[in-house]
Amino acid sequence: MRIELNGKDITPLCENVKLSGSLEQVARKLEFNLIVSPTDKNIPIVNLNLGDQISLYGNNGKRLFFGFIWKRNKAYQSVKMKVMAYEGSIYLLKSFDAYNFKNISPHKIAQQVIGDAGLSAGYLEKVNSNLSYIVYDKSLYEIIIDAYKRATKDTGKEYKMLMSGADIEIREVGKELAEFNLINSKLSNSVFEESLEGTVNRIKIIDEKGNEISSVDDGTTSQYGVLQRVLQDSDTAQSNAKNLLEPVKRSADIELLNKESLKTGYAVKVKDSYTGIEGKFKIIDDSHEWKNDLHRVKLKLELMEG
Repeated sequence: MRIELNGKDITPLCENVKLSGSLEQVARKLEFNLIVSPTDKNIPIVNLNLGDQISLYGNNGKRLFFGFIWKRNKAYQSVKMKVMAYEGSIYLLKSFDAYNFKNISPHKIAQQVIGDAGLSAGYLEKVNSNLSYIVYDKSLYEIIIDAYKRATKDTGKEYKMLMSGADIEIREVGKELAEFNLINSKLSNSVFEESLEGTVNRIKIIDEKGNEISSVDDGTTSQYGVLQRVLQDSDTAQSNAKNLLEPVKRSADIELLNKESLKTGYAVKVKDSYTGIEGKFKIIDDSHEWKNDLHRVKLKLELMEG
């Protein structure tokens, strides 16, 4: 692991390094303690300022994080400065704008908004849909993600903003599979959970007078009981009903060592015979911590259907 500030290696002065992200968190976050002292001449002086560029590299030399110093905290009697940095996508969350889109696809919207913000666009998932609408006083991040949501509201697909170096990317959650499987021998701890909270297994479709005219279910009502929602009839009622069905939630918390490439938005195959975890899971939350020469990884996973 190596940390560079404005291109200069400051790794020997960094402790308790943590890199984290989640589906709800727009930009990945880097946190660490920087050893500082105004009196000890054996400790090099590091000029660390808000907005400075910061990079984190893995043991194989691959850059895991590139971002900007966002917060620093230093107590008078402490020799450690707490530092927090975000990826460049944080600027899309903190900046607002207005647009009038006319017959334009989501990836073109993303390309335009990212460019207008002075940032660089990388891979942008393409969706075959052209949109026309006005947006006012929304964050640039919301504008981009909302475009993908509008175009794919009938598919149930989910999209995540990621970074590759300094490039902003938009990728479908769980589409990219990690290059290795997580099996028993690689896990230091795992917890598997199944829950009916949030499950919807039947949709009742009614007419304007409230009479049931049809229904859609997922075939689990005899096993779990009826967990129903109601939908007004329309030309798209049947397809909309299918998208409202919510399966049993199956999730896992796992811990392992030295897997630097595992991060939110990607998918991984898991098999743990003891807890019964098996299948393709999307990573919804990740935390990487480097401490005392150990790299610990904690992941929150959610089973992908199909």
